Amino acid sequence: MEGATTRTPKVDYFRMPRPLWRKLKKYLPKRRRTKSAKGGRPRASERAVANAIWYVLWTGCQWKAIHRDWFGVSSSVVHERFQRWREMGIVEKLMRRMADYYAIERGGVGWK
Repeated sequence: MEGATTRTPKVDYFRMPRPLWRKLKKYLPKRRRTKSAKGGRPRASERAVANAIWYVLWTGCQWKAIHRDWFGVSSSVVHERFQRWREMGIVEKLMRRMADYYAIERGGVGWK
């Protein structure tokens, strides 16, 4: 086919792809439910935090450059959760699964 162009899928830097999220969320720690209401803010959603971490890793921006408006969670919460997940060994599992997702299911990583 002459003149045909290939289209690369549009990348949404603010949200990881849904199929990838479905695979990653099983590696995250289970949320503890408490019966007593202690007050305070509700816990930030794991998906919002994961999307913010995805954004930092994808773009290389600084943690403090994340705006609360973008993900509904502050940069300090995102960084704290990233550090906790890193200490628990979760980030390594997530990164390995992300690499598998792009290598196997998406046909490789476009390094260009």
